[in-house]
This record gives sequence, C-alpha cells and structure tokens, in this order.
Amino acid sequence: MPTGALDVTEAFNRLLAENPDEAAEFLSPSPVSPGRAMGEFVELGYRLDEWRHTVTPQILSRSAIEFLERGVRAVMAGVDHLLRATFEDDPGKAAEALRIERWKTGLLHVARRQDWARIARPDVIWHGDIPRLLELNAGTWLGGLGESDLLARALVGWPRAEHFLKEAGVCSVDTVSSLAAHISATERLRAGDLVVIAYWADGRDNMPPVFRRALESQVRRGGLNAVVAPVEELDLTGRHVTLEGKRVAALYRFFEEVEDDHPERAGRWRRLLDHIAAGRVVLVGDFVGDVFANKTLLAMLSEAADSGTVPNAADVRNVLPWTRLLADGRTTRDGAPIDLLDHCSRHRDGLVLKPVDGYGGADVAFGATMAESEWARSIERALDDDRLWVVQRFIPSETERLAFFQDGQMRTAPARSVTGAFFVDRRFAGGIRRWATSELNVNPVCGSGEGSVFVR
Repeated sequence: MPTGALDVTEAFNRLLAENPDEAAEFLSPSPVSPGRAMGEFVELGYRLDEWRHTVTPQILSRSAIEFLERGVRAVMAGVDHLLRATFEDDPGKAAEALRIERWKTGLLHVARRQDWARIARPDVIWHGDIPRLLELNAGTWLGGLGESDLLARALVGWPRAEHFLKEAGVCSVDTVSSLAAHISATERLRAGDLVVIAYWADGRDNMPPVFRRALESQVRRGGLNAVVAPVEELDLTGRHVTLEGKRVAALYRFFEEVEDDHPERAGRWRRLLDHIAAGRVVLVGDFVGDVFANKTLLAMLSEAADSGTVPNAADVRNVLPWTRLLADGRTTRDGAPIDLLDHCSRHRDGLVLKPVDGYGGADVAFGATMAESEWARSIERALDDDRLWVVQRFIPSETERLAFFQDGQMRTAPARSVTGAFFVDRRFAGGIRRWATSELNVNPVCGSGEGSVFVR
C-alpha cells in the first residue's frame, strides 16, 4: 500500500486506469446512463453532462491540515486584531479606510451576537503539505458546501474505491454535519426546529437552484429540519420569523445584502435585520464577512505580519503570501525596503493583481501571462479605479494528473488545483477541490471543475 498522500493519489489513478468500465458503471456523469453512485446528483437535478468533476480524490495528510488550521486561525485572529487596533471596532472608520459603501456599515450591528468567521472557505494552494492561503471567504454562503459531501459519498459508492481508500487509511469529512452540529450546539437548536435556506426570489445573481437543494439535502442528513424558501415568503411582521405559520429558528444565507435605494426589498430587508439583531432568528452566513473580510485586510495583515506587529505573526507569514495594497509608496519585501510600483513593474512574472472586493476570479491579472506593456496598463487601470486593488505574490498550483470522464470515456490530464477548505468555528471541516487543465485562474466562474477531498 502506498505511504504518502501523493502516492495514494497516483495509486488511485492506476486503479481507475485498470478498471475503467467498472469505474464508469458507478461514476459516469452520462445524462443518459449515469453511474450507479451518482443517484443523489440525478435526484437533485444536476446536469451531469454540463458539470465537470474529477474522480481523482484530493488527499490531505493530517499534518498538512494541522499546519493549515494553525495558519488560518492565526489569520482570522490577525483580522480581529486589526479591526480592534486599527479601526477600534468602528464601522465608519473601517468603511472609510476600506472604501466600503456607507450603506453596508449598518450591517455590523447584526453580527455582534456571533463570530464573523464561524463559517469560512479559504482558498488554498498546496505545495506538498505546505498550504498557501489566497482568500478567506468568511461569512459568505460558501459555494460547494453541499457538493463536497455529495462528491465524497459518490466516490465511495464505487465498492472498489471504498475498499482501496479504507485500506489506505483515507476517510472523508462530513462538512455539513459538522456545520449542523455546531449550529445546534451554539444556538441550542432542537431536532424539529426549522432551518430555512433563504434566497431572493428575484435575485439576478442567485446561485443555481441545485446548489440550494444540495445544501438542503445535506443539512437534513446532518439532523436538522431544513427547507429552501425565498425571503419573500417569510412572514416578518410578527414577534418571530415564520414560514407558512411555523417559526423559523435559523436562516442559512443564500441572499445578498440590500441597498437602501432598492424600494421592492428595503422594508422587508430592514425588518429581517431587526429580527436578526434582536436574536429572534439565527443567521448562518454572516454579513460582516462580506463587509470586512476582504483582500484589503489581508494586505494590511501581510504587512503587519512582516513587521511582527500582530499576534502569531510567524504563523500568518507561513500561510499568507506577500500581499500589499497597490499604491505609490514604499513598503518591504522579504525584509528589504522597496518602491512598490517599481517592484511591480520589474517583477510581473511573480505577481498577480486583484480587486479587493472581487468575486469568482473576476478581473484578476496574472503578470506571468502578460506582456510588459499589458501588465503596465493593468497597473495603471487599477491605480485609476475607484476600487482598491492588491498585488500579491503569485503562488502557482502544482500540477498533477487527474482523471475525469469526457465524451463517455475516462481520460487523464495534468491539472492545477485549488482547495476550498471549509472551516466551522475556526476549525477545519472538510473541503472541495477546484481544478482546471489550462487556466491559472482556477475558479468555477472561469470554467474550472470540482472534485472530492479526503483526509489521511
């Protein structure tokens, strides 16, 4: 039996290559004849022919997870420190420094009852067992949460794969059950309490309905009474939030914040915030993560960690790549003083530009893929933008061969991966793999696929 996590992955690929017909019998995404282990995806309405997934599992060692957990918790504690020390927990000061819309600052009061980072999905690139954290993704609705459990369960639905992974000491992590257990314990929910996975019925930017149904099915497996419903169907006029006459104990947020000038939603939105702020309904997927846990704070944290002015600075540096707000001025790199813009111009191959509030990989510029003149224009545009931008050390993902089905056949190809590492109560709780065979920007919005994550 292979020893290291990478050895196990390579051995699993050999297992697939030696048993392609049997693997297809259980794992094929064919919409005409889906694999026997793909039944949950079919029942939930996934378009398997349009949804790319790899059947090669990502396997993380327990020592790697411990390293990641220590680093992520240090980064979260560092953000806490910056919010207290730099902004004195004053949303107005933070909004001004981070260029956050003023209407969003009022959301901070609804988060005072809970930890802003109670759920998160940091984007992580691995070099062997060493993690590098690119994004925190805290307090959001955590895309891929339901899929992570479905993918892992489908893979072990192939008996030969289940036996192989068990013999190799590999196991899955039931992410949604971890979340359900945390919410039940901290919020004292009972088995019959109603949890609504809520969304705006007319939301233009809604995630596909299948994501909500997947999360609903997995939350139910975790022991909670979950249903999917639009915010518009919630009764917010009474003492408690209700749905069809039944009290709602918790809301899982699949909905965006609302600006004051949105007349169709403004009144309903304010009533919902009042219920949340008063503690009459639990909110899972906090607003404050969207407001403050953006790349501006990561840049500030990176600079503070380099100067040793935040707690656990070494742990922060171990996982957070060098990151700075893009501006004309001086800073440091590897302990040496530099002119930031001159450094950016001279070292484009090792840098990436990102808007601080970007989502889904939008507008990210990789210097390694650009000519010198194109990179210079990207810097100029970022400096002229009303938004803040950061420049970050480019951390290329290692490539490995992944197996997937294409045109009814099992194929393998070298691919890059990014792990969405789920954290519940600031502890590791599983993950989902994103992968792409040609793109540096490994993101579902850019066409990347997904895959399962296991622990050894």
